[in-house]
Order: sequence, then C-alpha cells, then structure tokens
Amino acid sequence: MQGDAHIFAREFWKNQDRTVEQKPQNPIAAKQALYNKDPREHKVSLAQGMVFNDQDRIRVYDPKTGTWFDSMADATAGGCAPKGCEVFKNKAGKIFHSPAVFVAHRRALDRFEQSQFGDDTAQNPAAYGTPTGPLFQEALAFDGDDIYGEGKYAAEQTVSFQTLGMASGYRHLVLPVLNSVRKSLDLPLFETIAMGTNFYGAYPATFADQNIYRYRYATENGEFDLASFEKATQLLDPQTTLFLFDMSCGNNFVGIKRTRQDNENIAQILIDKKFYSEHDIAYPNLDQAFDLDWELYRILQTAGAPHGVQSSRGKKDKYASRLAFHHIYLGSSEQRSEIFTHLVSENRSKFLAMPDTWSYLVEIARDPLLKEAHESDNRVFVDIVNSSRTNLAEALNWGWMTSRSGMFDMVNISHKGVDIMAQDFAIYAVPARNQDIIGPDGQPVGVTRIKHGIPKSKIQGVAEALQYAAQKHPSDAGKTNPDIILAR
Repeated sequence: MQGDAHIFAREFWKNQDRTVEQKPQNPIAAKQALYNKDPREHKVSLAQGMVFNDQDRIRVYDPKTGTWFDSMADATAGGCAPKGCEVFKNKAGKIFHSPAVFVAHRRALDRFEQSQFGDDTAQNPAAYGTPTGPLFQEALAFDGDDIYGEGKYAAEQTVSFQTLGMASGYRHLVLPVLNSVRKSLDLPLFETIAMGTNFYGAYPATFADQNIYRYRYATENGEFDLASFEKATQLLDPQTTLFLFDMSCGNNFVGIKRTRQDNENIAQILIDKKFYSEHDIAYPNLDQAFDLDWELYRILQTAGAPHGVQSSRGKKDKYASRLAFHHIYLGSSEQRSEIFTHLVSENRSKFLAMPDTWSYLVEIARDPLLKEAHESDNRVFVDIVNSSRTNLAEALNWGWMTSRSGMFDMVNISHKGVDIMAQDFAIYAVPARNQDIIGPDGQPVGVTRIKHGIPKSKIQGVAEALQYAAQKHPSDAGKTNPDIILAR
C-alpha cells in the first residue's frame, strides 16, 4: 500500500511528462503553519484570510425542499420535521464556515465520486477532478450572471481567467495567453506592468521578466493618488504596457479604497490613452456603502473598453469569502496544459482549490436556493469583517483604521515586531513591505500586514500586541522610494 501511495504521489505531480518543481512555502502559509502548531489557547491568526465568528450562529437546512432557515423554530414553522432538518452551528471564536458550501460539497461528492476519484487522471490533465462538458458550461453561465449579468461576456473585449493564485496566475497564465493572442493579431507584446504601491511582495517578485513601474497608490491623507497614476500613463507606452488593478473596495494590505469619482477618472484616462488593464477581483466587496456599478472593471465594461478580469476566489471558499467564478481560456489545449504546469509549480506544489471549487460551483449554479444561501453566508462574512475592524480600531484608539476598507490593513510594525508578537503574544501576522518608502539597505521598509475578521473576545489581546509592537518595534522612517512615480 505504501509503495502505491509513493507511486501515486510521484505521478500526481506530472503533467504531460513535465515534472512540477516543488517550491517553499510563501510567508502567509509559513505564518499560518506556525500558528497551527502553537499550543497556546489564546493564539490568534492575523495571517490568512480566515474569518472568525464573533457570536454563535445557526443555519437549518431542509434537504427535501432545499430551504434554509435561521433558527430551528423558523424551520419547524416552515414545515421541516425536526428529525429531517440539518442544523449547522458556527460557534463564537471559531472559523466561520459556509453551510451552503458544505452542502454543495456533499452533493458534488455524490455526483462526481467516480470521475473525481477514479484511476484515470488523463481524463482531464489540466485539472484533475474538474467537471467538463455540460457541467463546465453551467459553471460559466453562473459566473457570467455573477460578474456582469447574464450573457454579458464579450470575448473580443474581456478576457477572464480563474487561477490557483493571483500573482503567479498573471505571470504564467494571463500574460502568456494575452501575448499569444496579440502576436496572432500583429500587435506589440506587453513588456511593462504598471501597478500601484498597494500591491505587495508577490506581485513585483512575480513579474521578474517584465519591466515594472509603480505609481503611488495613496496620498498622505489616505486618498487615491490620481495625479501619480496619471503621470504613469503619460510616461508609459500604451502599446506595450498593461495596467494592473485590484478591486476598489480596499481588499489589499494598504486598506485604501477608491471612490466612484476615482474609478470614473481612471477609466476615462485608460480609454483616452488606449491602455489595456487587468483586474484582480479575488475578494467579495467589504464596503457596506459600495455600489457594484462603481467598480472600475464594470465602468470599462459599460464603456465597451478592452480589459481583463481574473479571480482566485477558490482559495478561501470554505470561509465563504471566495468562489472560483470565471474560466475562459484562449489558446490551444497544449498551451493551457503547459501553462498549468508552470502555474502549479509557482504555487508551491499544492492544488489550492481547483477540484473542490469547481464541484461546489457547479452545484451552486444548478440550484437557485443554494446560491441564495451562499450569498447569505457571504453577507455574514462581510458583517464579521466590518465589525472586527471597528472593534479593533476602538480598542487601539486608531481612528485612521475606521476610514479603511477591505479585509487587510498595513501597520507600521517592523519584521522584528512581527516575530515578537508571535513569540510573546501568540499573535501571528505577515511581514510585508511598504513600497513607497525605502530604508538604509535600499529595500522597501518592513511593515506588517494584518487581516480583520477576528472574534470580539480576541480583540483586546490583539490590540495589546499591536500596540506594544508599534511602540517598541516601529517600521523604519526611511525615505521616498525613487522607483515610485510621483507627480510634482
């Protein structure tokens, strides 16, 4: 049996005779691994995008009718026999799970048991276990309805991808495919990537083969730096430059969001100067006052301007924060297969979510009631993150934090402070760098990326750790990074 397991493991990481090279853990996964091993009961993870309940929650499911209820009393009143109901409990202080995803997973196992766990891995070498044929089309239809509205995709104008990881996905999937298409149309290849300083480590490290230009994302007042962005569009060639954006709701480690006017201004500049742009939409929106029509990629869609959209929502689907939505690939099957090989290698030899996510997605696409239940879970997720941010800001008396948005924030704590928080307080956060400022070593200064979505009972302990580290181990003051495009 053990020999068979070794053979399976060895063959599993081959794709058309190309062995996938194993990679070390990234900083986020490494911090989470240390958190998992820590025996202290009061430990808290501010590393991965997991969300923790701030109160006990219950969802009741009637499998006969597919109906969902918020209490056992509601379920009984709705005609669900107590013995026939399924009760899902999310306990305070524990990771928030989506009952809808659990049900979708169970259905998928029943539907795809033979094909997903069969012996013939060659059935679909690009993603073992991924549904194909009609089910693939159902998933695409669900995605189209979610992003732009049913039937709104235009392949000539919008190229969309789902990948196992955002940064590596752009390098190994999006750019090769885009450049392949551009070459076939006798257009210049993209050689330059332009992005704001809200993108941290993984992105600039990933685009090692391209020229990288960064504009300053936020001013000292915490507003989007439109002047710096516009200066970048004046300096760069629209024929060979791709602009990369995240969602405007602040789902990045800086936590700064763009306004509707910001996005309209950005879109107008991109259109006037004929720049192509790609949009990272890995998270659901976390801004309560946000209107989806204000989003930059939707403004471009309405205007009919070329752009691309990429999602890696699948990595956190069990926490209701992401689902993999769009899978539109351009190019031959051979191109896709080779790109996939590189893509898995870049993501540290782990299938982060592809097979499971596809199967959940298909089930949610087939059942409107299940989709509605998942959307309800998503709203709970957003509420938890927002209340977590508010509670932490109050405990720290950090008023600036309440004006931020999204799941993450950048805190001016050095990497030494990150280690101290883990060692002395059992608080695990991710070391990052502020691209706007460089220290004595010529590198962007060390800062700390923290995530929101922790239970109220843990807020005080987290606040004490952050306050101590910020006082004892602040980031370097540094000086302005000369590589950042500034409007003067």
